[in-house]
Amino acid sequence: MAADRRAAQLGTASALAVLVLVGLPYAVSSPRAIAVYYGGGLVGPPLAGLFAAVAAIALLGAERGRTDPPLAAGVAVVLALLVAGLVVPWAVGVSPTLVAGLTSVAAFAWHRWLLALAALALLAGSGWYAWVVV
Repeated sequence: MAADRRAAQLGTASALAVLVLVGLPYAVSSPRAIAVYYGGGLVGPPLAGLFAAVAAIALLGAERGRTDPPLAAGVAVVLALLVAGLVVPWAVGVSPTLVAGLTSVAAFAWHRWLLALAALALLAGSGWYAWVVV
């Protein structure tokens, strides 16, 4: 498998992980609690999920030969920077007591860090793809 395919697949998988992790609180908590949880920053992770979805579409299109690879790489890198720029400061700024009050699921305490890790993985995959194709 070529390096450009692996990079695009890493970016796509990371973008899908961001989408799943953004949607996960809706499955384990009430809408009011989620509004407080995601409302901690200027704009929260749901907007980052939208950017991650567009990055995944760009990377998939390039991987399958339907999009110009350098164009898709540029789009994916810019969107990955936006995703990481929205998610990482939000994850650092969320209060641990707020997370503890969100749900009784103990594993949910790691949600914000997993989301930040997925956002950084999207940035790494997009950057790797850009480095390979440009």
